[in-house]
Amino acid sequence: MERVTFFRKFVEHPTEIGSVTPSSAALVEAMADQVPWQHVQSVIELGSGTGTFTRAMADRVRADCRVILVEQDWQMRYDLQQEFPDFVVEERAEELTRMVHQSGLQHVDCVVSGLPFLSFPKALREEIIREVWQVLSPEGVFVLFQYTPFLRPLLAGYFPSIETKYVLKNFPPALVYTCRFGR
Repeated sequence: MERVTFFRKFVEHPTEIGSVTPSSAALVEAMADQVPWQHVQSVIELGSGTGTFTRAMADRVRADCRVILVEQDWQMRYDLQQEFPDFVVEERAEELTRMVHQSGLQHVDCVVSGLPFLSFPKALREEIIREVWQVLSPEGVFVLFQYTPFLRPLLAGYFPSIETKYVLKNFPPALVYTCRFGR
């Protein structure tokens, strides 16, 4: 059912949904492996979609971890709130600073993203990356996947440390970026 929902949403809004199918288990694991879950007390997921990564994250976060899910599609947001009632569900990725402050936090330890950045207008893409940079703690990590290497220059303007991992067991194959302020 999840694949059908995802495909239907892609057909309806191809610039908002980045793929015709949810992320593979291999991609979810590759992203999850980049996060030091034992130290994460707050996390934001951008582009939660049908909850593929959210489920893996829910299995890994500490009981005291504050989780904010961000999803633009109203039906997916509703479904996420039903499945994850302990998580805050929000709509606009360009409003991360507001979300973090409304949650009583100064910063977050981790941001994970499945947003299709390159399908966004340049100004929106830059605004969201700037918001991630602003809300991430100095020791925090930003983990995202993309299908092309073209986002790296924008990321490098904010994060001096970027590691890249290819995940071939995904359709389409993906790149996982792990961004930090330093080592």
